[in-house]
Amino acid sequence: MLLLHLRRLPVLAVFLLHKIVTAMCFAGSITFNPTTDTIPTPNGPFKFAAPSGDQLPSKGYDAGVDTFVPPAADGSKVEVIIDPKSQRLQRLEPFDMWDGKDLVDMPILIKVGNLFSHLTL
Repeated sequence: MLLLHLRRLPVLAVFLLHKIVTAMCFAGSITFNPTTDTIPTPNGPFKFAAPSGDQLPSKGYDAGVDTFVPPAADGSKVEVIIDPKSQRLQRLEPFDMWDGKDLVDMPILIKVGNLFSHLTL
């Protein structure tokens, strides 16, 4: 069942499976089970510790400070100021209006963590 879910969520699969694969690399075997098996070392057998930690904060979640600012009723009068020397931000020009046709051979860029992938749909 887990494998079925991981096929649907490949990013989650990479997040979970890289830890298991790393343990298998340390052990030198793809049949190594990090929850039950040990690795022989000069100082005696080594066993990975089970993950630990609170799944939920013991005091609940901190609601934090309410910083929501509702959008202006008329956004056409809102001015966005971007420092012209900024190396992070740039002003985008409005996109052309959609012509009603399907987009074909459209390249997209996907970022997961610090990894980028380029696809053409």
